[in-house]
Amino acid sequence: MRISKPRHVLGVSGCRRSSAFLELYGRAQPEEVAEALPTPRQCGSTSPADEQWTKCQASLQRFQSYRYIRPGHTPAELCRETLRVVEELLASSPTRRSTAARRLWRDALAVHSHLPAHDVSAAADTASALFHSDQAQRGCVLCSRAAGHPRFRQRLRNDTGFSDSLRLLSVQAMCACDSRTALSPQWWTNVADSLDEAKHFIAAADKSRRAPMAQAVELLAWSLDWLHHHSGTSERRSLRALKPKLPHWLLFLFDEYDAAAENLSLQSLALLPPRWLLSMATHAESDSNAAALGRLLGHALSEEDRCRGYAIFQLSSRVADILVRRFPHHPSTAHAVAVLGTALNCSSLQAYGTTHEGFDKTRRLLTCMSGAQPYFTMQALLRHHPAETAAKTQEQHGDLLTGNPALNWSTALTFTMQQAEAADPHWRAYLPETLRLLSDAGKSKLFWSLLPEYDAADATANISVAASLSRAMQRSGRWWHALEVLDLLASAPPPRNATEDQLMTVACTDTLGVLLQAKRWQEALRVFSLASDAIPPTESAVVSRLLTSMPSSAPWDIALAAAARKGLVLETTRIILLCLHAGGSAELLPHHREQKAAAPIFAQHGRWDLVRTVVERCPTDVSLWRALVQAMEHYPDAVDEPTAATVFPVPLPHGHWHDMPFMNAFAHLCVQRGWLSLLSSHLSSFLPPQGSPATPMSRLRVEYEHLLRFLQLSLLPPADFVFTDSYVVHHYMSCVTSRRVSVVAKLPAGSGSNKEQASAYLRVPCANLSSPRREGDGTVTVRATSAPSATHSKEHCIFSSSSDLVVGYKVPASALFSSARGLLKALGKRGVYSLAYHMSIASSGLFLLYPSSTSLTCFSITLRVHLCVALMPAAPFVPLLSTSFFGRYAMRWRGGDGDRHEVEAVLVAPGGQAVRHAWRSLKMDMNAEGWGPVEPEAGAGDMYHILELQLSRHAPTNQDASILAEVSVFACRERSLKPLSTDDGEAAEWD
Repeated sequence: MRISKPRHVLGVSGCRRSSAFLELYGRAQPEEVAEALPTPRQCGSTSPADEQWTKCQASLQRFQSYRYIRPGHTPAELCRETLRVVEELLASSPTRRSTAARRLWRDALAVHSHLPAHDVSAAADTASALFHSDQAQRGCVLCSRAAGHPRFRQRLRNDTGFSDSLRLLSVQAMCACDSRTALSPQWWTNVADSLDEAKHFIAAADKSRRAPMAQAVELLAWSLDWLHHHSGTSERRSLRALKPKLPHWLLFLFDEYDAAAENLSLQSLALLPPRWLLSMATHAESDSNAAALGRLLGHALSEEDRCRGYAIFQLSSRVADILVRRFPHHPSTAHAVAVLGTALNCSSLQAYGTTHEGFDKTRRLLTCMSGAQPYFTMQALLRHHPAETAAKTQEQHGDLLTGNPALNWSTALTFTMQQAEAADPHWRAYLPETLRLLSDAGKSKLFWSLLPEYDAADATANISVAASLSRAMQRSGRWWHALEVLDLLASAPPPRNATEDQLMTVACTDTLGVLLQAKRWQEALRVFSLASDAIPPTESAVVSRLLTSMPSSAPWDIALAAAARKGLVLETTRIILLCLHAGGSAELLPHHREQKAAAPIFAQHGRWDLVRTVVERCPTDVSLWRALVQAMEHYPDAVDEPTAATVFPVPLPHGHWHDMPFMNAFAHLCVQRGWLSLLSSHLSSFLPPQGSPATPMSRLRVEYEHLLRFLQLSLLPPADFVFTDSYVVHHYMSCVTSRRVSVVAKLPAGSGSNKEQASAYLRVPCANLSSPRREGDGTVTVRATSAPSATHSKEHCIFSSSSDLVVGYKVPASALFSSARGLLKALGKRGVYSLAYHMSIASSGLFLLYPSSTSLTCFSITLRVHLCVALMPAAPFVPLLSTSFFGRYAMRWRGGDGDRHEVEAVLVAPGGQAVRHAWRSLKMDMNAEGWGPVEPEAGAGDMYHILELQLSRHAPTNQDASILAEVSVFACRERSLKPLSTDDGEAAEWD
């Protein structure tokens, strides 16, 4: 990204001394290090607290002191010692990739410039420091210059410094491999000559000098093996010609990895090439063998401590990357992160940071780094945590992208506002940086208030603003701004660097993610079709979410083909789609890991038949049984109780009733579907032995038995019984009966400090709760009481049948529960009922009551609604008659002008249970195109009028015709009933 003026003002840029100043004191740099820092800088106060860093700081300070005292006469041995310390830190310190370490390669070049070009030991250390700092290309150039010096050939024929010459050739091979640089013919000649001389030198040397030479030959042989594995055919042929010159005791040189030889190789890890060991680690990953990875990591760390130069292969960090990324919860992972720290890839740190114990450790590591990778990794982790955590991280550590510890949302906002107040005509140029920092810190309110000030016509920063907008959408859930993200990206110039390229990817994937989170697959598909070129294969997970969220009626096959052409589809995703939409069997997924990944997707689509197939193949996995329950919840049609009994037989196998999440989910499903007898049978099947101590499971069984007696027999709960399950209490309060219902609930200490917390925990209105009372054990008890009934008469009843279906009329400004209770009392009905859907206080019209012991899944419900719609403030909108929701809900315009109109809409719920979400779906569809229902006053809710209710059965049931069996249409017949209680307030009126 471009360096903006705020960064300069806030001290982002550093100050460099001029070359003329250095020449004045005889300290000018040679041309070959013109890009290096003029003088090495000490590790400052931001440097990590590390013994190696202390040693590095002392060495650099000593070098600087000598350079200042005697310009141009710095001792060569001091330079070599300083380079050795810098190289050791970059090769082995857990903080080797921290912000403080990013400049050390420049320091190494500056120190090396004071040594002669033929100093092979210094050249090897400097090139190694460059290699560990991701400057392999520079390392190649430096090695070539040193190896091309005439004295290098002389050293190959002299045992003095011979080990350093071999090490230089090894480092050059690794630098060339990493940077894909072709090696010169001179390098090949030097390698062949050095191997020839090595045999003579080792044989003639005394015992004390023989080991270092043999070690240097081993390192060279292993670097050649590494180069062979990453080279083309011609280079491989040349390398194989060198094999007879290499030590015969080294195993598997230039051989392809063979898993069959692994058992043999485990006995002699010290003789194996690092490339072979890395292949063993990859094989252990595919076999899910964390123990083998732990052994390989331990060996790599010990070899790097024992043998100087072994770290050039970076084997420990490569193996640790696999271990941490693949097994973030394994006990060895925490040790690997502690030992290697910033040497690990950010993708591996991200995997570890998603664990409960790893987040803080990962955050500490990332905040001592800077640049694009740590920045984007930190943002990916913080999106799963509260906004306060993001703000605190930024305030304490500054901006990771720029590496400026003084730059955060507060300092940037203050500077921008000061420029605006000072009438700076260019103050809006600072907005992209400020918006990014506000978005990163989760300051949504400030972000949305400042966003309209951004001038999108200045397209140079549109990519950054689009990424910030997509992140703010995720925090706030304002998915309807997705088109604005696309507009910004479409008007922006192509990405100018890797950071902007990643920002564009973030903008696209985050926008897809927030749309899918809001279940807006149509809009997500539109975004994907327009922005798929900006999504790399590494982000295939969000594309898979899109494909697997599309219903059968959607063009899933076209989207699948488009994603496959861009390499964004995994084979597992393709099989899942075939199972969902093309009649494929779940048996097409051969591995348990694939089946476990597919089960939640099948459940999301209500395909309990597919989930049941997966469960039958692995009945011991309770998570699959939970997916089966979820699939039944999402199944739109009716399932009678005998069929449910075959899917969930009594008793369930393998003791899954002891899994609390499964038991709760299954009990909720039975209550929602009306399978009360099935639930009662299961509750009776795990009666604890007499005299056994009470357990949470046995306590929960008793609570559900009380709830079943209430639903089936209308028996009120015991007055002195204390309930602990929030769902049971919520269900008591959501049922409607002519009698007063009151229960006592026990809440955890942190969930009932006041009425508001207790209301959120129990999902019961504050008005229905007593003041919380703290108990001696730290818990809190609260009494929940059903809403009082409003005064109603029989004229509020539209329909009442012998099957206990009741259709009533709610007047404006009255509470729905109070109206329903009053109607049941007026009709003299003593049963327990449930409301089919909720209605706001400002709304009016028809409501439906049905017996709580039954379910609405065997019905289709259609509502005809009269409502007033208006434009949403400060949001892009589509003209009303051009909106997609106008046709989708069969709307008819009734009047209005400008930005306010009265319309009629038809809401259809093919599965009766879905009717409770129909109004919310309509609102979301309207919000997507800039419209929304009118709310007459704060807290009153949306104003609408339900004119007509249509019920039709669409599936058989085993309830013995206890529910209406034919299509029935109920209408208000133009009635306009006034509130019958002064407590209900004045009726709302249309504007």
